[in-house]
This record gives sequence, structure tokens and C-alpha cells, in this order.
Amino acid sequence: MDLCKRLNTSARLAIVGLDSSRPARLRAFLGDSVPLVEPLDAGGLAGQVDAVLLCTRDGREHAAQALPLLRAGISVWVDKPLATREDDARAMVDAARTAGVVLACRSGLRDATATRETAGWLRSQEGPVVVTIEGPADPDSPYGGLAHYGIHHVELACEIAVRPLAVHSTRGTKARLTGESLAIDLVFRRDAAGFSITADRKRQVETPATYLEDQVADFLHAVERGLGTSDPEELVGPVRLLERLLG
Repeated sequence: MDLCKRLNTSARLAIVGLDSSRPARLRAFLGDSVPLVEPLDAGGLAGQVDAVLLCTRDGREHAAQALPLLRAGISVWVDKPLATREDDARAMVDAARTAGVVLACRSGLRDATATRETAGWLRSQEGPVVVTIEGPADPDSPYGGLAHYGIHHVELACEIAVRPLAVHSTRGTKARLTGESLAIDLVFRRDAAGFSITADRKRQVETPATYLEDQVADFLHAVERGLGTSDPEELVGPVRLLERLLG
């Protein structure tokens, strides 16, 4: 049984953006009744759907793609990164809140066991701590350079940090974020096979097998219940850091 039937949701849903592997995977568990839409036509979707899964890869384009949908009263789940500029992210959040709809975007790595274990260990520490987050990101990616996969580094850092973070320094494919009694070194490697976090020990960060399904289910529940967008900083904060990393 497809996800929409299992959730018993009445939310009308469409998938937008066909430049990634997301649509095929999404339709595998959402069901063939969920339409694929390309090109994007916010006016044509208004009144026809309640929510859109925006699956385009380049975060630099997400605000221009999502804002017309949000302003038309359509909830939007955005494949990360939400944006590459803080102003764009905030405009999207403001549009969602004004329309009373849901805007969602989240790295699935935030829900990994290694992420939770590291966050728990950090919360038990009193003195200064240095953590290293290492994983794939290509400065020459056509989908926004380091932003395309580097957003995972940033969201992992936001998830494990007890206090807000700031960009301390950037140099090539390395960056340092700092918070209260905490420094997080981000290492971007073109050839890395996966992500790791090194704190009290090195942990491989494995994405939960059903993270995408779980994210979409949470999104649809929020849409159906009319919850809106309740925590703007959770969405804007990672983009603020990402923008400063990109320079």
C-alpha cells in the first residue's frame, strides 16, 4: 500500500522538479497517483493541490521556485538546501507564515544514530570541545558548489550544537564553526564515500533507511492538521551559516 493510503491523508500532493533521483524514489512509496509536474506552474497548481515536494537540486533556485507556491497557499517540502542566502530563506519562511502553510526542509543525517550519540555526549561535557564533521562536497558542483552537499555538514553541526554557532574561519575545503565552549571543524572532500563525526570517538553517520519516507509523512501530517510553519530559525539558521561559508 502506498504512503498516502497508509497515512489516510486527504492532502492533495504533487512532485515538482525532475533533475534528481528523488521523484522516482518518492513515487515508489507515495504511489503513481501523485503527479509529476514539470515545468513548475504555481498558477496552474493553485487550488489543485495542497502541497508540493520540490525536488530540484540547486538551492540557489529554490526561493524563486517555492515563493510562488507558498504565496498561492501551497505547502512546500524542499530538498536541501532550503536556499543558499539567508534573505531567500527568510522570504520563504515569511511567505509560508503569512499564508499559514507548511515549509519544510531537513537533512536526513540529523536523525542518524551517530548524530544523536554525539549530541548526547556533547551535552555531558563542561569544558571546551572540538568536533570534526567530514564528508563529501564538491566546490565545483553545478548545483551550487559546496552548498549541494555541504549543507549536510552544516545541518549536522546545528543538530549536535547546544548553543547557536557562528562561522569562525574558512580556508579552501575546510571551515571552523564556533559556539559556547565548542568548535566544529567542517572538512569537505570530493572523494569521501560518506559522513563521519569525530568527538569522543569517530562515528560513521548512516542515514536512516526510511528518512525520506518519514520526512514526507511528517510533512503531510503537518499539512493536513494545518500546523503551519512554527519555528523559522530552525529553517533559516543553517542557511545563514551556509551563506557565510560560501562567502
